[in-house]
Amino acid sequence: MRLETLKLFQKSSDALAKSKDLASEAKKLVTEAIAGDDYDTAEEALKIEKGAAKRGGDAEALTKSGKLQTWLEAAKRTYVDVPKAEARLATSPGDPQANQMVGIYTCLVKGRWELGLPQLAKATDLKLRFLAKLDLSSSKSPQEIFDLANQYWDLAEQKPNLEEQGLKLRAAFWYAQAAKELPDGLDRIKARKRLAEIIDTYGKDETEKATGRNDIAAIAGAR
Repeated sequence: MRLETLKLFQKSSDALAKSKDLASEAKKLVTEAIAGDDYDTAEEALKIEKGAAKRGGDAEALTKSGKLQTWLEAAKRTYVDVPKAEARLATSPGDPQANQMVGIYTCLVKGRWELGLPQLAKATDLKLRFLAKLDLSSSKSPQEIFDLANQYWDLAEQKPNLEEQGLKLRAAFWYAQAAKELPDGLDRIKARKRLAEIIDTYGKDETEKATGRNDIAAIAGAR
């Protein structure tokens, strides 16, 4: 209903004058639709958001929505077989392929690592399984935290864009912690440098969301 209301408003005589309001409401719907795995609605709402941003001359919003569209298309493709995998896990919770499929979607696409890590720890991909188990370990030294971040980064470099983003944002989570806990030296400098690269690539908001920190830019910029 909200989507249809936005479509109607988009065609109204007030659409140009209230382009910012239209874009804002469409953006909210995009966010809610993604949270509910409703990618068809998310794509339709994003079209409205992009149209409103274009009419309002908001170049920054257009750039962001273009990147989001690419992400949405990839996320939608990844999600296609997830419901079937979840159904398999309901009867066979140890199924490695189903665990990997659901774990990748939950962690790398949705960023819900606490929920998805136990599934990745049962994945068929040995590297993902190994990293998930390391991630889940309760006691890690600053050096082990830094090494885990590096391994996430290295694996990300071998993956397509959607998975690369998810893995590098997880690396950011651990790089931020390493940068706070490591003693002064090359490793600490490297952690901050890579954290800064991740912020530059995916944006401050996404990196803050992934790390759960609002001081992420200060950590990356500290010397």
